Amino acid sequence: DLARTTIGFNAGAGFDGGKGMDMNMRVFETLANGQCMLLTNTYDGLGYEELFEEGRHYIGFRTEEEAVQKALYYSKNPEEAIEIAREGQRRVLESHTYAHRCGEIMASVLEGRQMTKAGRERT
Repeated sequence: DLARTTIGFNAGAGFDGGKGMDMNMRVFETLANGQCMLLTNTYDGLGYEELFEEGRHYIGFRTEEEAVQKALYYSKNPEEAIEIAREGQRRVLESHTYAHRCGEIMASVLEGRQMTKAGRERT
């Protein structure tokens, strides 16, 4: 049950080095629910870096070993995990809800703009 989880985990499909990974709602849902997000950083250009700051809004990892190490660390240091969770939750609720995204999409459609995956205007 997501609501009882302290640390959320998202490696996503393709963590073994495959391509084709994209943003997924698990990240936003986990952060919005106030859980500390442990998120893979093995793919550049997904747009997370445009939306969130590693170490402030989520905990990043690049390898399985690093994921285990960080999960153990934050489970033993819950006050740090709670602070990151609060910052991540604040960020999502301020700027990245369905209402925010729908508003951006509608504005883009009405103005004829193209948007990036992260909801930024494509130049």
